[in-house]
Amino acid sequence: MGYRVVLLTDDDGSQSGGLAPRDQALCDALAHGGHQVATAQLGEGLVPCLAGDRPDAVMSALTGSAGHDGSIPALLDVLQVPFVGSPASVCRSAWDRSTLEYVVDAVNRSGQAEPACPNGLCLPAAAFASWGAATVLEQVVDRLPGVYPVSVRPACSPTPLDRRRADDAAQLAGALTAVSAAGGEVLVEDWIGGVELAVPVLGTGERAYALPPVEVRSAAGDGEAALPVAGRVGRAPVPAELLSPHADEAEAIRSEIERAAVSLHCAYGCQGLSCVHLVWDGARPVVLAVDAAPALSPEAFVPQAAQVAGISLPALLTALLEAAVEGD
Repeated sequence: MGYRVVLLTDDDGSQSGGLAPRDQALCDALAHGGHQVATAQLGEGLVPCLAGDRPDAVMSALTGSAGHDGSIPALLDVLQVPFVGSPASVCRSAWDRSTLEYVVDAVNRSGQAEPACPNGLCLPAAAFASWGAATVLEQVVDRLPGVYPVSVRPACSPTPLDRRRADDAAQLAGALTAVSAAGGEVLVEDWIGGVELAVPVLGTGERAYALPPVEVRSAAGDGEAALPVAGRVGRAPVPAELLSPHADEAEAIRSEIERAAVSLHCAYGCQGLSCVHLVWDGARPVVLAVDAAPALSPEAFVPQAAQVAGISLPALLTALLEAAVEGD
């Protein structure tokens, strides 16, 4: 059964002569799946468009904060229009990375998995405005004496791919200045070394399951599925030898990683899909972020992992639409 779908995009293509390639690829995949698709953008015309000609479902391809912070699900909930993904409350919780440690603690107490999260500090924007960057740096150094390298990243961002590594006080000062310029809270955490992974999860509640983990790298490699993602590359599936030289142990580690991802997905209350970003540090999965509204364009992590699992992009999008329309 085909659905009437509105795809929210950043740009309508009127200036460039066409949609961005990632958005066009989603439109083509939806059409291939038998769905009627129209595109729309944020602005004054969005609400009249959705309220007047009500689609069966809305899917977001927005890349900025509006696509991740819960504002779109909140709007669609008011309009009573079904949408792909998690409700606003879940998106808001996952968007704020400073709360991650509490969710990880809850997962550990449940006994379902034993992930960790980086130790660190959340610096409010008011600290930079009131004290200045130099005083903030002093406070961070006092709290984290001699602990390098560290990671500096915005507390609210779609993924941890924009984290900056600082190996000394000078680099930390530069990173704090750069990240705080956006005006939001800043996370300063232990830098976790190891195999960086993105683990997509599909489904809701007891029916949630992990797709094959995707290796996240800083430079292109020789994998068949090595594609650029937000300045990084993903390779699916992650080579087993990166987890362990022993096949049985590598499989056990992968199972542990997937179990941790599903547990985080469920602990946040994600619906339909999510993407859990973590690092396997050689002993345990260390969670960096849970993206409750991950990208679905062909080069993104979720479709990459789905393809390895034998799920085409049209089939993936159709399954997500069915869950949204049926309220599953």
